[in-house]
Amino acid sequence: METTYREYVFLQNRLQAVDATPPFNVDEDILTLFFENLNISGGVNVPQVLALKPEICTLLGTYIAPRFYNQVIYSYISIEDENGSKVYSDQDEIATGWEGRVFSWLMSSYERYKALLDAYATKKETLLEDINTSTEQRTNETPQPNNAGDYEDLNYENLYVRANSRSSGGTPAQRLKDIEDNISNVYKNWADEFKQFIGYPN
Repeated sequence: METTYREYVFLQNRLQAVDATPPFNVDEDILTLFFENLNISGGVNVPQVLALKPEICTLLGTYIAPRFYNQVIYSYISIEDENGSKVYSDQDEIATGWEGRVFSWLMSSYERYKALLDAYATKKETLLEDINTSTEQRTNETPQPNNAGDYEDLNYENLYVRANSRSSGGTPAQRLKDIEDNISNVYKNWADEFKQFIGYPN
């Protein structure tokens, strides 16, 4: 007699090699666990493709894996025969399908969120640059008798002084925090979209 039941796969099952303490370091090995069943036509190596996009690694390691670590990402039907042996007729197909949907979502949403992250990164870089101001002073000490002509051109200068001053540009600490909060919010909004892959119906 065969017994049929549903088995659930948690995200932590796919990230079994990850240190359990978030944030997780998402390198190519972890990406391999994320997409271990997925084969893209044309010989594209999914982990290598994603590893070249640090924003995606940050998204998966800092904002998705810790948040959804104990969540069911998909399930499949297993069959136990009369001898107690299990048959997973659809496990690989469902796993590959889930990975494919996640990969497609990452690639399609990447440019949109990267544009926002780049904009805030530029603001952050600009803020961290000191404001530079400079003054120049040119002095002509050549004696100038009355009605002797114009002595103001560079040939008569014998003293040149240039001074630079630097300032912090106002209150950068709070502005920096605001920018970093905005960057974090972009990642959180991006991670929110991952909810569509939690408990995905099969």
